Amino acid sequence: MINQKQSGSMSLWTISFLMMLLTAVGLSVLYMARYGELPFPQARARWSKSANVISNELKNASGLESSDRSASGGVINANIAQAVTIDSGVRRCTLKGKVIYSDTLCLDNNPTTQRIKLHDNKADAPKVPASLPESNDLADQDLLEKILQKLTK
Repeated sequence: MINQKQSGSMSLWTISFLMMLLTAVGLSVLYMARYGELPFPQARARWSKSANVISNELKNASGLESSDRSASGGVINANIAQAVTIDSGVRRCTLKGKVIYSDTLCLDNNPTTQRIKLHDNKADAPKVPASLPESNDLADQDLLEKILQKLTK
């Protein structure tokens, strides 16, 4: 066995890392060509808003005072949306030409924002069909007897 050490060129790990970076850049360019923007800033903003809403709800449920309330003297931060209930409804707005139903993306400063009232749709249990009358069983038996009589003749 000949033991030759590679020298003067890049290792396999370096090439794989460079190909990974080139692939990530290529996918980003293709995504940007299709949608016109990268999703990372929007996802980060959406996740931070969701985290703030969840944090405030947990603090309210546990009885702790949230940092937004204590800093502003008991007033909840206007940028953080409250949880949607049937009584409060949901917001509807148009962003980038698309109609969106969201309390986190549809803010009060958007002129297309409308509040939509939710209705609790309590469906009734499915109705059981009425049972067929017993006369069908009798008619089937009479027909069966006639067939048997014809076969025995």
